[in-house]
Amino acid sequence: MLSQRAADLLAALKERAGRKKGLPLPALLDAYRQIDPEGDESHLRRPLLRRYLEELQEANLVRLPRARAGFDRLGRDESQWLPAKVWLVVEEEPKSREPGMVLHPGLSWVDNSGLRGGTALMGVISQINDWLFKHRAGPIVPLRERSLEIFNDEKKLDEYLYGPLFAQERKMLEVLRARVVAPPLHTEQVGNGDLLLVVENSTTFRCILDCLPGDHRLARVAWGAGASFRAAIRSVSPDWALREIRYFGDLDVAGLEIPRHASIIAERLGLPEVRPATSLYAALLDVGRPADAKRTPRPQTVESAVRWLDDAQRASASAVLMRGQRIAQEWVGMRALPASDRWHSSVR
Repeated sequence: MLSQRAADLLAALKERAGRKKGLPLPALLDAYRQIDPEGDESHLRRPLLRRYLEELQEANLVRLPRARAGFDRLGRDESQWLPAKVWLVVEEEPKSREPGMVLHPGLSWVDNSGLRGGTALMGVISQINDWLFKHRAGPIVPLRERSLEIFNDEKKLDEYLYGPLFAQERKMLEVLRARVVAPPLHTEQVGNGDLLLVVENSTTFRCILDCLPGDHRLARVAWGAGASFRAAIRSVSPDWALREIRYFGDLDVAGLEIPRHASIIAERLGLPEVRPATSLYAALLDVGRPADAKRTPRPQTVESAVRWLDDAQRASASAVLMRGQRIAQEWVGMRALPASDRWHSSVR
């Protein structure tokens, strides 16, 4: 999803483009002044405009020059470089289905979905549609088994669980005659409270268990097992009578996306949303030593990832990720946990 500023910029660019799809730099600057009339005219305007243009390019809504020569280069800081020209990507007319596709009744919602023809999602819907017409009955099977049957790829439908295809999950599973098989969530019951703390990695999970204060209000501590928690959230039982679910993981893009995706599923299941264990993240930012990540994420990826954190920690976390670094949660271990009680608020 685009940030509001990027969406406003796109609208301003379209106003100036008319029938021409290419827009020169003066038009870009004029469009940005329209959406941010109070913004700084000098060193801040250019990197902000560059960030929003990259966000639009990532969404395949504009194209930027490929060569360095296509940029107006101001100094050595590439964030200050702006394209001499950008091109709006020509939009196809809105379509709800592929031409000539007769929709199965179970997919009738596609007509009013606003999806555009030619998208990857429409290709998936087309294959599901064909399968539904050919297989009108049969037993309910695990979703990965159904995915294998339709796409010859058992994990294909996993990619779409958090988006519009499964927005009405129960209904879509009924159409597919499938069920999601949740991996087990390893938990240890530590009290009779109403709070579940999920810890991404096994080492930190054990350290926190060993250092819990006596006055916590936890019911259980869970080992999230990395990305498995996105699916294992389904193993949380309503019988646990939870009021809160808090999560603590690595400070990197993947570590922040895991609880965000899990929270989408939690909402569908009527569980509490998955929120950050704020004081544990504060401890990680305080004692952790950043290390280089495998790759530097795009600015819009970082912005999306850190949005899950509390406001007070977004800027610090964003700075780490934007430098192409990460902080492993194991820094909050048997040295840091007994040395301070500030993290205790995450379990109270």
